[in-house]
Amino acid sequence: MASTAKRSSKPRRGRPTQTELEKRKARVVQAAEDLFMMHGYAGTSVSEISKRSRVSPRLITAHFGSKSEIFTQVINQRSLRASQLAEETSTAETLEGILLGAAKFAWTASYSPGAISFLRLVVGKGERFENHTAEIARNSSHYFYCAIERIFIDLRRRGLIDIGDTALAAKMFIYLIIGYAPPQAAMGYWDRVPDDAETKVKVRFFAEAIAAQGQSKGRTKKLAAAG
Repeated sequence: MASTAKRSSKPRRGRPTQTELEKRKARVVQAAEDLFMMHGYAGTSVSEISKRSRVSPRLITAHFGSKSEIFTQVINQRSLRASQLAEETSTAETLEGILLGAAKFAWTASYSPGAISFLRLVVGKGERFENHTAEIARNSSHYFYCAIERIFIDLRRRGLIDIGDTALAAKMFIYLIIGYAPPQAAMGYWDRVPDDAETKVKVRFFAEAIAAQGQSKGRTKKLAAAG
């Protein structure tokens, strides 16, 4: 009697699904961010990123390219996560409460220990990333400013403010809350970094100013209608 050929019990390995591929890419970015923060850019290798993320160097190179491209992707992902966090921050009902939530997000994105450490890392590698510096700054600013503007768009939709240019309002709000201190904080000079009490005063000032602007518009409309 002829013996029956035994079939292999091991499943065939096929190409990863798109979902699995995205999970692997996310692991690579997170592993790279952790290693960059711990060991710096020069002290981190693609092989170490591969080992920590459990993704092969070949796949990392195919989807990210060089280590510098991985670094750029890490920065972009940090900015994207921050912009998503902004939408979860402003859950209050009053104008001042919502603006205070937005201010806390802006402060965390600019002055938290992780943000300052990463700013130092990026600035320290400015010469190495000469071709990417403008792109990195543009993308980071885009995510940050758009996140704050979405809060102002929602405030206008809910009737809590009456302004036409939400982009300008968001920019002025960021300038007021953050100021010019992030580079100083990155260099260890924290005396000019706004504390919680100063931030609250700034938020109250901005809320009163923007409310007064809306009232002024209302009075103008009434006068125009009466005339």
